Amino acid sequence: MCNLLLSPDQTDFIVQEYLPLLQNATSDIRVPFSEKISIVSMGLGVIVKILFAFLYQEKELPFFITNFFDRAFLIKFGSHAIPFVNLVADSLTGFE
Repeated sequence: MCNLLLSPDQTDFIVQEYLPLLQNATSDIRVPFSEKISIVSMGLGVIVKILFAFLYQEKELPFFITNFFDRAFLIKFGSHAIPFVNLVADSLTGFE
């Protein structure tokens, strides 16, 4: 993942220096399984909303994707799906 987002020097720093130090600094921290599930659920809720938003906005994704979602049927479907997407994402994140 680092290779996709960062320069080779930055990737080397993160992989060779930062991550080992972070691992050592946090090695004694224990997170209960239920808390891990809660964190994953919240993350999934955020990802659901972000993906839905990106699918219907026209500037950040490649043309073939935005062109696909620029059809009248899918625009109408997307507008009707907003409450459902929000319900699913909110139930995952615990937002009320």
